[in-house]
Amino acid sequence: MKYCPYCGTKLQETMRSCPSCGRQLATAEAPKEFGGGFVSGGSAFEEQNAVDQLAQYVAQNLAAGKDKGGITKELVKLGWAKETAAQFVDNIEEELKRRAEEYKGTPEGRQAMAAQYKRHMLYGILWAAGGTAVTIATYEAASEGGWFIVAWGAIIFGIIDFFRGLFGWLKYKD
Repeated sequence: MKYCPYCGTKLQETMRSCPSCGRQLATAEAPKEFGGGFVSGGSAFEEQNAVDQLAQYVAQNLAAGKDKGGITKELVKLGWAKETAAQFVDNIEEELKRRAEEYKGTPEGRQAMAAQYKRHMLYGILWAAGGTAVTIATYEAASEGGWFIVAWGAIIFGIIDFFRGLFGWLKYKD
């Protein structure tokens, strides 16, 4: 996979300029945004290799749930312009979303999604049953007077989670 070193747009291997930002790609020097010695004056191959590694690093951090702002700040510390770094991170995030959607269309992806939604149905039933059990148990204990607990949060959450799982499972089942 090849990315524009200026804006992070995914490119085809044969492209000589970026369709998004319009900059030339096959240059003898690295872009000024790299600065800080990250890629200083390397060949076009070294430049692209560094960008690919950086794109992979950004993708791994995004997949791990790291904040986009924090990742952008790291790129700025490497000498990237703030706007360029933010655009790079946004482009990597969009690529991850696109790939996730593609994966959901494959048989393996559909199976994984169906299994995930089955878990939601199971946990929904457990939450609703647990909330109902707490409500009944405390009501029975307070039958001769006193307080009892209506665990409506667990019951409602469980019902919602069950139906979320059911509709998702119906969407992805074979």
